[in-house]
Amino acid sequence: MLATAGGLVWFTLGPGGVSNPAPQSQQGGYEPVAGYGDSCEQFFGLSYRDDFSAPAAGWIGTDRSKVAYDAGGLVIKPAAGESVAWLYQPIEYQRGFVCAKVQSPVAATGTADESEDGAGVAFWASDANNYYAAVVYRDGHYGVFRRVGGTTVILVPKRSSPAVKTGGDALNILQVLYSEPRYAVLINGQPTVSFDLPTAAKSGMVGLIASSARDKAAEWTFSGIAAGSDQPLRKSAQ
Repeated sequence: MLATAGGLVWFTLGPGGVSNPAPQSQQGGYEPVAGYGDSCEQFFGLSYRDDFSAPAAGWIGTDRSKVAYDAGGLVIKPAAGESVAWLYQPIEYQRGFVCAKVQSPVAATGTADESEDGAGVAFWASDANNYYAAVVYRDGHYGVFRRVGGTTVILVPKRSSPAVKTGGDALNILQVLYSEPRYAVLINGQPTVSFDLPTAAKSGMVGLIASSARDKAAEWTFSGIAAGSDQPLRKSAQ
């Protein structure tokens, strides 16, 4: 549920589940980002978008061979048991929003693989081994975690949500709103979780994340990313 108080927008998700990730810039709601339906609201000014129609400069990761462009989408191909982050380096954000269109692998096995492989958005990323991420899984669950030196720290354990679309080739739109120390996650326009983190200065890149099940590789396709902030830090002219 959305509510406003003191010029701020709040996501109220239940007892104790409150976040105020962004100032409200206009009366009566926010404009959606074009091409995302109603599932990516422009809570801050849009500072970057990529529809992956062609390779663009500025993206970094640990292994470029895991990433490819195919038919107007970006495909991330983690090996079995691997997570791969693909980050946009030229801009860093302390607070803002990031949205991504995430398409599940076509093959829906109906096995444990569906509960283990997932994909979504990265934020507050310093590099491909240190970032926060919100992801959806093929079995209809979602979760939030942090990678620290390549080790995963669970912030929101996997939980189910009717907002997550399932099945092979399902398209989900994830949006994360964040204003340290709080963040909120929306899936297909539906608020799912908010969380307060320990207070500390945070800023970093945004990007995409994909992971595979322990015993089977997967390919996740992204057909767009959009991000915005009231104070984007542009690190280069790329």
